[in-house]
Amino acid sequence: DVKIETIHQHPKTEPE
Repeated sequence: DVKIETIHQHPKTEPE
């Protein structure tokens, strides 16, 4: 579950 949360934070920090 913790790994899935890290992936969700990626798009938020790097918006297209």
